[in-house]
Amino acid sequence: MLKYKVHLEDEKTGEVSELERYLSDNQEPSYESFDLLDWWKTNEAKYKILGKIARDVLVVPVSTVALKSAFSTGGRVLDSFRSSLFPKKSASAYMHTKLDSGCV
Repeated sequence: MLKYKVHLEDEKTGEVSELERYLSDNQEPSYESFDLLDWWKTNEAKYKILGKIARDVLVVPVSTVALKSAFSTGGRVLDSFRSSLFPKKSASAYMHTKLDSGCV
């Protein structure tokens, strides 16, 4: 709540937010070899909050898994032929792998 009160005070005094400053700054010239990650690394000190957001968004790992296999459960179904675990243990192991991968 304190940060919100500070924000309201900043609005009253006419102080420009980081986002407004970022949007009003000059744009980088457009060229093919522009490295967005390098730009944010260079400008992270200038835009502290936006830099953190950009780091969270831009570091998502690229996946080369085919779309069909990414959404298919065919290879992940546990049946009596594929698993020698008891049902309770296999469900626990399955949920553990889902939690580790961040899917749940």
